[in-house]
Amino acid sequence: MPGKNQVIDTSKFDKLCAICDNSKTGHVSIKPKDMSQMQSWIDSRSSDTTHQLTQELMDAVVDQVKK
Repeated sequence: MPGKNQVIDTSKFDKLCAICDNSKTGHVSIKPKDMSQMQSWIDSRSSDTTHQLTQELMDAVVDQVKK
């Protein structure tokens, strides 16, 4: 079953930044501009509360495309 890729408008980022990992595949990593926030963002995965960085990322998703 084919997967989906999310299309993200990185111009909507305030506290996040996008870094191209692989120009051949177009894969991009999303990181906080302030890396001191990374651990709390990671820890929030097991929380019922949406982390502000997760919300920023979700708000920047503009489309989904099939792989």
